[in-house]
Amino acid sequence: RISAIIKKLSGMSFKKYLNHLRIAEAKRFLLTTERTVMDLAYKVGYGNISHFNRVFKEEVGCSPNEFRRRKPL
Repeated sequence: RISAIIKKLSGMSFKKYLNHLRIAEAKRFLLTTERTVMDLAYKVGYGNISHFNRVFKEEVGCSPNEFRRRKPL
């Protein structure tokens, strides 16, 4: 039931919506802390660093390290 509600409100599947939220939080941490990418991945709910890197790059268009170096406004 919750999946249907999320799909209706966001237009995304539950999994995609959850990844979107996790990546948004990771981006915030990347810009406001000096934590390692591995630490951030675990903190936002990814148990595998390579999976986190892949999902991050799909969502944002660059790796977490590139994102941190660019420091977007």
